[in-house]
Amino acid sequence: MEETNNPTLVEVSEVVDKSRSKNVIEIIEEDIDISGLQVVRKEHFAHTYDPSISIKPKGVRFSASLVRKLADVDDVIFLMDPVNMKLIVKPVDADDRDAVKWSKIEKKTGRRMPKDNIPAARLSQKLYRDMGWSADTWYKIIGKIVHSRGETLIVFNLKDAEQHIVTKDNRQVLLPTEWENSYGYVFTERDKEDSVGLLAGYQRMEIVKKVKKINPPVTNDTDQLSLFENNSEERKE
Repeated sequence: MEETNNPTLVEVSEVVDKSRSKNVIEIIEEDIDISGLQVVRKEHFAHTYDPSISIKPKGVRFSASLVRKLADVDDVIFLMDPVNMKLIVKPVDADDRDAVKWSKIEKKTGRRMPKDNIPAARLSQKLYRDMGWSADTWYKIIGKIVHSRGETLIVFNLKDAEQHIVTKDNRQVLLPTEWENSYGYVFTERDKEDSVGLLAGYQRMEIVKKVKKINPPVTNDTDQLSLFENNSEERKE
């Protein structure tokens, strides 16, 4: 009988044990208190797909990711907390007096997309003034989708706005100066930043809509004269 070079049972078991040892992660039980630690802000990472609003001197625009997350929403209203400087966007029916269309459907793809620009020069003017923003730049704020008492709200803290400076040769993003000495929220305080309360103290913000002028139908002088004469005869009778 010819000899083979096959490993013995003991040798095989040793090989398996060695391969397993490379893939095993040792978990150590240790008590770590995270209550005083800081949660690193999302703004420090790439956040292309996060819900956001861009505010420019003449209007606002929502991110595509936000519009698609709320795919059944066509119209929204803007609510403002002038004390804490938080902007709340609330889905509403199209017949609401302050409703604003925030999205559109692409004809080619059928996908829901944000409107390229929602004209809101007066709103932007007030926000730029109250926040002390630079008029030659634009600002982006990451929002949080909050569910409160059966309603869906999108909360934007204007104090967390990123400043976008765009030139021909460069694009620069500046974060709030208050963040320079910290990484983010204290873990136990984070939920307080997201709280909306019961919308007490929030003001509806009216966005002036462009109304198309409808000219009355043009009638010739003969028709107007005959109409006047008919009315005059009816009065005499």
